[in-house]
Amino acid sequence: MKLYQFAECHECGLVRRLLRQADTPFEVVTLPVGDKTLVRQKFKSESVPVLEDGAFVSNDLAAICRHVAALSR
Repeated sequence: MKLYQFAECHECGLVRRLLRQADTPFEVVTLPVGDKTLVRQKFKSESVPVLEDGAFVSNDLAAICRHVAALSR
């Protein structure tokens, strides 16, 4: 599982906390401040966080939260 983020992103910090609380191993890919090139190329997205977990790929915070909650069940 990979979390694509900016270091100073409030929503990214929330996702990191949720993943840690769910005791879910994950890798963080920190993008250079303001540089969305990677997420544009890889995910056709304009925003972070992006969570990639197998077939699940989303930049929607609510969907990410639901996905993480389902992992901890």
